[in-house]
Amino acid sequence: MLKSLFNVANKVSTVSQNENELAKKVENMVNQAGNIQKTTQITKELLQSINEVSAELKKNAQSVQVLNDDTALLVDDANEVKLCNEDARALVTQCTEKIKISQENIQNLFSRMQENVEVSEKNEEISKILLQVADELKIVCHNLESELNQFQI
Repeated sequence: MLKSLFNVANKVSTVSQNENELAKKVENMVNQAGNIQKTTQITKELLQSINEVSAELKKNAQSVQVLNDDTALLVDDANEVKLCNEDARALVTQCTEKIKISQENIQNLFSRMQENVEVSEKNEEISKILLQVADELKIVCHNLESELNQFQI
């Protein structure tokens, strides 16, 4: 019986040790459960932050897309302005050439006008001389007629 009591005491001692170990394990589990709960909360907060960052990134991506679209429009407008500038440059070149030709034509016309003025002045002089000759011929004709009339009488 003593032996049985000793065995029972050993078993009680073992059970008591097991209970102490179990209590420590339960305490560790409670601590770990608290840590898991904290980690879960941190994970939830992290997930919330990730979702917020994701939403911001999505907005940023949309803004970048709008900027890309605006940039494409700006490039199109710049190309159109470039073409307009090239056309304007070509028109200026053509106008410059036509102005040069017009200046040459005006210069030629001016020279011809001066020549015409000179010819006109010469024609006027010739005309005066011819008028004088005509007047003198008139006088000569009149004199000849007078002489002729003298012979006829």
